Amino acid sequence: MVGISKNRVKISYAEKRYLTLTGDHFFYRSWRSNAPEAVIILLHEFGEDGKRYEKRARMLAEKNIAVYALDMRGHGESTGDRYHAESLDRLVRDLEIFVNLVRSKEDLPHFILSKGYSSIIALKYIEKGSVEGLILLHPQLKIEDMDHYLEGFKAKLYDIFLGKKILTLKKDVKISLHLLRDLIKQLRHFRKKKIEIKVPMLVISETSEIKEQLSTIIKSGEYSLKKIDQPGEKSWVEEIYSIIEWINNVTGE
Repeated sequence: MVGISKNRVKISYAEKRYLTLTGDHFFYRSWRSNAPEAVIILLHEFGEDGKRYEKRARMLAEKNIAVYALDMRGHGESTGDRYHAESLDRLVRDLEIFVNLVRSKEDLPHFILSKGYSSIIALKYIEKGSVEGLILLHPQLKIEDMDHYLEGFKAKLYDIFLGKKILTLKKDVKISLHLLRDLIKQLRHFRKKKIEIKVPMLVISETSEIKEQLSTIIKSGEYSLKKIDQPGEKSWVEEIYSIIEWINNVTGE
């Protein structure tokens, strides 16, 4: 069992790249102390990149929780057409490769932290992947008013001819039409089959509807829920302290 130090420490920041066997190049950032006691693998929201989370990552690293933030395929300095991927499965595979890379560097408890719609990637990953815990930060598990992109002959034409068209969803989320279709399909699959949560999970959300949304996709497993009344820049410190406290409890301080 490990405990998270309460002392401020010097933080090392690094930017690195790696190449996969299929020739795809990826960019990631890391923040770590000299003696981290846990690791967070951070999945940013669609339309963002890892740099946006620098303040949060530094605060976690100061508490001896190392953070590795991948620029997802189609985002930041990583490979791919902007805000696009050929499939959700490809993004899950990218995450699996990155988790394995980080595990090769850090022999510590690993946690995935996902933001917004990227929580769908994280939930799909943990069906088969292996981490010590999952953190869903303001997860988006409901996509409304988009059925016209999924059903019918016109939807198929959209995908064929406009699959890489960039759509802007609420909160400035940017995603290709084709990838949005995959997210909707995956959420429908979750509701049909449901997920068995086998690892500790923390959910941080501003909406009172999140418990109902989770109940439609989770078959079994327990999770902790932290309600944030006013999401945004003013609340991120509260979010990070909630994450630190939760990791302390999971790792057994």
